[in-house]
Amino acid sequence: MQKTLFLVSFFLLTSCQILLVDGKNFQLNDAIFDFSNLSPSNAAARLDGVWEWVPNQFIDPNKPWNSEQSLKIKVPSRWNSYLVNNEHFPSFGFATYRIFIKPPPQKLPYGIKITSLGSAFAFYANGVLLAKAGELSENGEAAVPAYAPQVVTLPATNEGWDIRILVSNWHHRDGGLFYSLFFGKLNDMISLRQNLLFLDIFIFASLIIMAIYNLSLYFFLQRDKSPLWFSLICVTFAVRTVVYGEYLVLSFIPQLDWQILQKAGYLTLYLAPLLFFLFIKELINNAGKVIIPRVLIHGVAWVALAASLFTFFFPMYWFSQLQTPYQIWIGVLFVVLIYYLLRAIKNGFSEGYWFLWGLLVLFLTVINDALHTAQIINTTQISPMGFLAFLVSQSFLLTQNFSKAFIKVDRLSQSLELTNKALSRFVPTEFLMYLGKESITDIQLGDHVEQKMAVLFSDIRSFTQLSEKMIPSENFKFINSYLKRITPPIRHNGGFIDKFMGDGVMALFPNKSFDAIKAGIDMLECLRTYNQHRKTSGYDPIDIGIGIHTGTLMMGTIGNEFRMDSTVIADAVNLASRLENLNRLFGTHMLVSLESIEDSELKESFAYRFLGFQKIKGKEAPLPIFEVFENDPQEIKAQKQKIQPQFEEAIQYLVHSNLKEARKLFKKLKKLAPLDTVVEYYCRQV
Repeated sequence: MQKTLFLVSFFLLTSCQILLVDGKNFQLNDAIFDFSNLSPSNAAARLDGVWEWVPNQFIDPNKPWNSEQSLKIKVPSRWNSYLVNNEHFPSFGFATYRIFIKPPPQKLPYGIKITSLGSAFAFYANGVLLAKAGELSENGEAAVPAYAPQVVTLPATNEGWDIRILVSNWHHRDGGLFYSLFFGKLNDMISLRQNLLFLDIFIFASLIIMAIYNLSLYFFLQRDKSPLWFSLICVTFAVRTVVYGEYLVLSFIPQLDWQILQKAGYLTLYLAPLLFFLFIKELINNAGKVIIPRVLIHGVAWVALAASLFTFFFPMYWFSQLQTPYQIWIGVLFVVLIYYLLRAIKNGFSEGYWFLWGLLVLFLTVINDALHTAQIINTTQISPMGFLAFLVSQSFLLTQNFSKAFIKVDRLSQSLELTNKALSRFVPTEFLMYLGKESITDIQLGDHVEQKMAVLFSDIRSFTQLSEKMIPSENFKFINSYLKRITPPIRHNGGFIDKFMGDGVMALFPNKSFDAIKAGIDMLECLRTYNQHRKTSGYDPIDIGIGIHTGTLMMGTIGNEFRMDSTVIADAVNLASRLENLNRLFGTHMLVSLESIEDSELKESFAYRFLGFQKIKGKEAPLPIFEVFENDPQEIKAQKQKIQPQFEEAIQYLVHSNLKEARKLFKKLKKLAPLDTVVEYYCRQV
């Protein structure tokens, strides 16, 4: 966008190839301009110099001019700065201006570009009325002020033009010809005005676009008000662009009341310093570098409000008297702003350099406008262009801030990702998902959900005796090494770990029970590989037990406002834990409840058998349990499969309390399967 601003502005400024020259160089004597030697052909001359002037009279344009009765006055200037009969000519009054122009040698159409004359005028050339704005009056009763920037087409002539301008002012604090008039080829004058209008349109559009952009930023980032104030600054200078200079607003609203036009311009003068103060305050306060006192902001606001109300309710002559004092006030405020900005830069506000550069350029253009308005220098209103330069500096500042913000957000995103990854190790993402939460920060104490799941418990056999042989650091190293190898099957089979309990693991499988049984089978296979590694490293092998049950459980959070934990509460959890403990009793590795077996669609894919009914702690009636022996050593697995029909027959004898037949059959099975620990257990029990 910055490149576009530069390219468009450069095009607008250079597209009109007109050389502006000083008309004083062509003034032969008072009130006569000789352009017979005007060069080059594309030159346009300011009609600045000494004009003839007759105050308090409207001289008939068709009557011969009497130079002896006229006074001399410099144009551009305010007539109320001149002495008439040893007294200052008043602001309110009327007069006739006159010059004579000798034409250039080229026989071409020529014209004069008028900006604004104060505050009503009639333009004559060789006695012909060519332009008019407002209504002239000798006493102010019928006076109507108006501005009408335009290009006047001069009639063709070989002798020259007798230019007479009748002016009256009964409304403004300044009267007379206080802006330069330009003379040149008609096409050049039209091009000059059009290009100045296009430049005003470009500046206005750029400011409105930036205002909308910053207003959008504010609505998305309401904690930071600096975009809001900056958007209002853009609107203020956009309005100032169309009510000064070429008065662009009159091209679209020709009948706009002159008083409204003036009030709008003055209001921009009063509001701009306040908005700048609010913007800079927000900017450096947010950076945490300097605090601008609130009493100072309130003081600026009250002054701006008082001046605005005075302008709104009083006529032009009165509120225009505030212009010079307020311009001095703006100068004081600028010094104060620079002071706070320099302090912020000293305290580390590095972005302030861009801001300071833009502010200085803007202030220089504001000084130009003030001096131009006061007729001290003869230039034009350029503060909108100064603000455009300030806008460019803010674009660099905005780019720098966005770059820093992007880097900061990227770092925060990476940090958040690492934090979430770390938190997911403590609170499973699946746990959040089932609670309907997107982030751990959304969890509240007491959140819970009911869900049917398979629960898997695993535990190391004789871990207490094993840990007693190790120091604490070795215990941690061993447990982490074991868990690193034994737990991946849980995730691979669609489960997630709810918690670690020392050497024990509790996992949940939300999809189907077969996933839990398959995970248990894979865990035992991982254990076999791990034991081989321990054996080659000189360590004793370890054994584990796994218990699996499927049922409805409650997932949620418990604790207090200072400390919370995720947990699963259900009879299903207790039963899975009890099944894991029963492995010690039977000498098995994996015990599964009837609910998990019945819920498994692929139970034919693994070896299992019914072990009968077993009394479970916390349950009144004995519960059916099953052994999954898919991972047993090949010899043991073969023995169990060989005797399985007879084994299940013996179990049925137990179920029906036929202990005699059960005892007889179990003794027979012990001879056929001497390595079957469950047969050995029942032989002892029966």
